[in-house]
Order: sequence, then C-alpha cells, then structure tokens
Amino acid sequence: MAIEDAALLAAGTGNRRSLIKVLDSIYKKMCKARDKHDRTESFALDAEFHRSIVLCSNNKYLLNSYDANIYRMNALLFRFASTPWDHPERFEEHNAIIDALRNNGLQTARTLLAAHIEHLSEQAFHFEAVPDSSCEK
Repeated sequence: MAIEDAALLAAGTGNRRSLIKVLDSIYKKMCKARDKHDRTESFALDAEFHRSIVLCSNNKYLLNSYDANIYRMNALLFRFASTPWDHPERFEEHNAIIDALRNNGLQTARTLLAAHIEHLSEQAFHFEAVPDSSCEK
C-alpha cells in the first residue's frame, strides 16, 4: 500500500494526464474481461492497473521495490481472491480512482486507492487456517 500510495502521489503530481490515459485504457479492458467472466485476464489486468500506477511515477526505486514483492502477492490474490463479478463494488473502485484523478482530486484518489487495497487484502487473505501439527509445541 505504501509503495502504490507514493507512486500515485508522484504520478498524480507530475504525470497525471498520462496516468489517467493508461489507467482508463486498462479499465476498459478490465470491463471486457469481467463481462466475459475471464478470471485469468481479469486478474492480469488488475495487476497491470496497479503496476501502471507505479510505472507512471517514473521512480525506479518505487518500481524496483514494487516488483520485488508484487509477484508473490499476485499469486496469493489469484489463488484466494474472489472475482470481479463476485464483488462489483470492489471492481468499480478502479473507476472511482480514475474519476478522482480526472477531477483533480489527488488526495481523494489516494484515499480510494488505500481503501481499495485494504478491501482486496481483507477479501483475499480472509480464509480459515488449516491446523498443522508441526506448529504445535
């Protein structure tokens, strides 16, 4: 969350038009994948949406930090997260972020992004732990 927030701040301050154009293009593809119920494409485009925020920051440090961690997170999300058609309100948060950027609401976009990532984390990583005898004392 911290990396994406810093990236959104940088991209939204110095590269807002390009950021909006890129995110809007990805969002349109996300809508098509959602409508086809294409789970693989939906998750790939969601990952592209979030990585594009970092790319548009034009900050190699943020990109390297993001890339060092995100692939493991995406594997977990693909395994445990529900699909865009299961939670349409979570899907639409992407568009709300774009709209906030269009309306010069960078702080609003940052708040929406933080909430979106938090919702995704709660949704993706809320599962029952399986007892493992090796963890017992």
